[in-house]
Amino acid sequence: MRSPNYIRRFLQFPQEISLQFLLIALLALQIICSISIILIVPESYFLVPLSHSIEKIIFLCIIAGILAAIGITIISHWVSKPILELKIAAKKMATGDLEESITISGVSELKELAMSLNQMAKQLQVSLTDLIALNTVDISDRLRLEQELANSQTKLNDILNTATASIASFRVYQNYTWQAEFYSSGCLTIFGYTAEELMADKQLWASRILLEDWQSVIIPCFQGIFNQCNQTVDYRFLHKDNSWRWIRAVFTSRRDEQANCWIMISVDTDITERKEMEQQLKIASDELEKRVILRTSELAETNQLLKREIQERKQAEEALAASQHFIETIADTTPNLLYIVNPIQKRFVYVNQQYVKFFGRPTEEIKLSETFFTEVTHPNDVMKVFENFQKLTRLTDEEIIENEFRVRNFDGEWRWLHTRDVVFSRTADGLPEQILGTAVDVTVAKELETARMQAEQQIHFQASLLDAVHQAVIVTDLSGTIIYWNRYAETMYGWTAEEALGNSIIELIPIPNLQQQASEIMNQLRLGASWSGEFWVQKRNGTVFPCIVIDSPIYNERGEITGVIGVSIDISDRVLAEEELKRTKAELEVRVAQRTAELIQANRQLQHELNQRQQAEIALQEELLERKRAEAALQQSEALFRSLSESAPIGIFKTDAQGNCVYANPRCQPISGLKMEESLGDGWMRSIDANDLNNILAQWRENKTKQQEFSVEICYCHPDGTVRFGRTKIAPIISKTGETIGQVGTIEDITEARAIEQMKSEFISIVSHELRTPLASIRGSLGLIAAGVLDDDPEAAKQMLEIAAIEADRLVRLVNDIVDLERLELNKVTLDKQWCDAYSLMQQSVQALRHLSEESQITLQLEPVSMQIWADADRIIQTLVNLLSNAIKFSPPQSIVKLSAQEQSDRVLFQVQDCGRGIPADKLETIFGRFQQVDASDSRSKGGTGLGLAICRNIIQQHGGTIWVESILEKGSTFYFTLPLPWE
Repeated sequence: MRSPNYIRRFLQFPQEISLQFLLIALLALQIICSISIILIVPESYFLVPLSHSIEKIIFLCIIAGILAAIGITIISHWVSKPILELKIAAKKMATGDLEESITISGVSELKELAMSLNQMAKQLQVSLTDLIALNTVDISDRLRLEQELANSQTKLNDILNTATASIASFRVYQNYTWQAEFYSSGCLTIFGYTAEELMADKQLWASRILLEDWQSVIIPCFQGIFNQCNQTVDYRFLHKDNSWRWIRAVFTSRRDEQANCWIMISVDTDITERKEMEQQLKIASDELEKRVILRTSELAETNQLLKREIQERKQAEEALAASQHFIETIADTTPNLLYIVNPIQKRFVYVNQQYVKFFGRPTEEIKLSETFFTEVTHPNDVMKVFENFQKLTRLTDEEIIENEFRVRNFDGEWRWLHTRDVVFSRTADGLPEQILGTAVDVTVAKELETARMQAEQQIHFQASLLDAVHQAVIVTDLSGTIIYWNRYAETMYGWTAEEALGNSIIELIPIPNLQQQASEIMNQLRLGASWSGEFWVQKRNGTVFPCIVIDSPIYNERGEITGVIGVSIDISDRVLAEEELKRTKAELEVRVAQRTAELIQANRQLQHELNQRQQAEIALQEELLERKRAEAALQQSEALFRSLSESAPIGIFKTDAQGNCVYANPRCQPISGLKMEESLGDGWMRSIDANDLNNILAQWRENKTKQQEFSVEICYCHPDGTVRFGRTKIAPIISKTGETIGQVGTIEDITEARAIEQMKSEFISIVSHELRTPLASIRGSLGLIAAGVLDDDPEAAKQMLEIAAIEADRLVRLVNDIVDLERLELNKVTLDKQWCDAYSLMQQSVQALRHLSEESQITLQLEPVSMQIWADADRIIQTLVNLLSNAIKFSPPQSIVKLSAQEQSDRVLFQVQDCGRGIPADKLETIFGRFQQVDASDSRSKGGTGLGLAICRNIIQQHGGTIWVESILEKGSTFYFTLPLPWE
């Protein structure tokens, strides 16, 4: 026990304006618990004297403290005893002893507390009893449920492990990865691997699937798993015994939001035997089809056997009906027209479905109609058909009658039918009662045969023409190797066709100075014009003779020169005639002079030399006769020249000194648009444009005086409105006296060349403009920066650099597009075709434009597909990116651009649909051309080059497909393109 501590304080209270004092003493004792005793003693006036005696105060305090300590000890013992008893009872209750009751005397509050504890103990005893009973029941139920759950799990495991299928559970994640959680024991039968092996190696199952099936079957299933769709697929799996097994898998999935994955259940069964049975069934079906076709072709031969079988089984009506149904099935499925006709009544007994479809009439109408033959048969062939009926009545059993005639089908077209008829049944008298026939539509074959005969006749006619002409026709390739040698060439040069073919023209026919003229000839031919000249050539026997050679180029379907056709004309007779004519003329002039002198002398001696004069007249007549022969030879030479001119590939004409046309070859007609008789005189002026006519007349007058050649391009306006352009070269014909007696000229059709040149000029103009625009922007932006104008404004300088960068990118795109387009049009791009997954290409294209679509607030909607295409993947992606970028550029914000594809019978159709402003109907085709856009401002506002769609068209055409667009103004456009599927 501590000594008491005293704290003395004086508190003043106002009371009747007098001071009162309190004496406060604190006594702290420690017995059982800390108790502070506060003694408050009023200090009255009677104690005032005591305050002045310290010894008294101390004595009184000691006495008071002793008394207080004794009292507190007694009180503490009286209070602490029941508290200790409560404490002991509480510990027993805490340990679970609730049987002992608490008895306390003394303090009433503690008695009440003890009674409360006793009552609480009783209640706890009751509750504990109930709780024990309830826990006993709960434990029993839990044990029962655990036992049932264990039994159910055992049954489920037995079912899963005894099933003939492999049942597995996976967790599939958004990034196309998975985690196996369970495999049933059936996986050992299906896959050859235990569940432990498949769980240990995550990639084991996937690595054993055929790569083709993994890409085309399994990968597309992920989208269905994410969409929580039920899926059934078939794929091929390499069993552990190294045999390929067909597996049918059924996938079901559900979303696990907590694990952020999909729970997928896979049930796999082995369907290898079913697939083999299907294959065998297909083989059997194919074999059955072959047999049906064989039976159809051998129907005439098997008819007699069928007849005997029918006669033997007359009583078996059911078997007969089944056999008849089988035959009708075959007849209805055969592509030929089958029928049974009564030749006596001239009516049909049976027709197959192909016959009904061909004529478009009901079966009963064909059978019952008496005028069917005359209605459908061509009027010119009706008698032939009825004569055929007469022949059928006399037909023997093994005889087959074939016939061809024209009939009108359900479309009203006249078609050729080829029929084969045999006896099907006879009457009791032995007459043919039913005729079985088959008919085949041979219209196409007849047309092909007619075309072939006409082509053969044309080829034979052309060959006979070349062999009949009296000019040597020789064809060589560009290296000079002979590939054609006509019959007259054999006569002219002495070499047979067999000896000449395959040899060099230069070695076979030596021509002086030919090497020097070869380059001149080829340059002329490359310009599309013919070349002609005179040569002295050598025959096989070594003799030489003069000839005119006319060479013309030979083009292939692409317009490239692949060879040269040359026509050689022997002008030996003409040269000899000209020489003879010159010699005769000289001799004639000498003789005339001599005869004139002789005549003068003869006149003087007329009477004496009458006989000599008569002889001179006879000699003169002979000389005149020789001159006429020379003139005839000259006319023959001119006729030969005319023949050569009329076969020339360019227009040739001749005028007199006044400019009137006296001759024009046939080639002039398609160029000028005038017939030869219309061109004569001054008629050639009627089809020439007025401006060109004034120009050519002015040049004609000027060069006529100068006697010079001149060339001019002329525009010809045909009567039907067609416009052609020709390059005309005119040279004067000068007499021996130096006078211009006429002109000769050639006309070359340059319409196509001008069109190509115009296209080239337009292309260069457009490209120059498209190049100049970004270059001007780049130059202006960089010029401002280089001049220091924007040194104090970095933000503006940055904008100028961004403009320069954007225009530079546009310039690069333009150049790349031009290069790609030129390479595509010149077929310099080799397509690397391979099997591609269409959906993968579509995804790559959409991903490439994801940033652009987000900037433009456009939603790209991709419809999933599962198909393979045979194409160049990079080029198809380039096409899709071009079409999608156009759709994004021309679509309003918050709209949707759809990309889809679907497989058709022999091709795959891609579609790109937007909600843009649309395309006018008159520009649906032109926008696929170079630098063609709906609005000229699009190249500035949208950043396009105008070459994208032209590149797309070339890519699709090189794949053998087509591309087009359908559009509705203010609603949107849909671009389509197809890719053909190759024959397997």
